[in-house]
This record gives sequence, structure tokens and C-alpha cells, in this order.
Amino acid sequence: MKAPSYLFIALLFFISCKKDPSKIDGEKNNKSSEKKITSFKLTNFKPESVGNINESEKKIVLRVIATSVNINSLTSVISISDKATISSENTKDGTNSSSHSLPYSTSYVVTAEDGSTATYNVVIDSYVQPGTPVYN
Repeated sequence: MKAPSYLFIALLFFISCKKDPSKIDGEKNNKSSEKKITSFKLTNFKPESVGNINESEKKIVLRVIATSVNINSLTSVISISDKATISSENTKDGTNSSSHSLPYSTSYVVTAEDGSTATYNVVIDSYVQPGTPVYN
């Protein structure tokens, strides 16, 4: 009589030991959804130009003084959210800080750990410094 009782208790124990599906889904939701460019600057341009990031429009504007510098040779340094990656037509390295050449305008895709993405458009706005003579 004791053996069937123990068998019944053991059977109940094994049947009740299941993974809770809500916990499995919860594990997937623990991945970060952060996908922001936190800073953007040109390092080999004097004075150093820091991008103005408009988060709602996903647009970064860099104002640079018009000089004889070749815009295509500028190097940008980008910082993004932790656990995110970044890519564009100029870089595919996916690192958290990227340095590469930059044309007049380009787009960057920031991918969060959970796979969601945000696309930022970067525009270089060159201007003539006040007081600079203009020659025709």
C-alpha cells in the first residue's frame, strides 16, 4: 500500500514541475530596447564640432565653418546606447563607438539588443564664419 502512495506522490511532483510560460516570455523581454545615438562629433575638424541631436526627429545636425577642408575626409566619433549596435553605408562594425569618414549627409541605423531599430539622419551644415571676407 505504501508503494502506490509514493508512486502517486512522485508522479504528482513530476507533473507539476513545468516551466512557467510567462517566465519564458519574461526572459525575452529582459533585453534592452535602448537604441539611441548619445553623442556625435567630428574629431579631426578644428574647432571640434559636436552634433545637435534631435531625438524626436532622429536627426543630427553638425555645424562646421566652411573652409578648404574636404568634408568627405572628416572623421566622426559616435557613442550609442549600451548593448546597441550601429551601422551605415560607411560602417558595418556594429561597435558602441564608431570612427569613420563622413559625407555631407548620411543615415545610421542603431539596433537595440531586442532587435528594434532607429534610423538617424546626419546632416553637415557648413557656414561662413562672421567677419570672413567673401571673394567673388
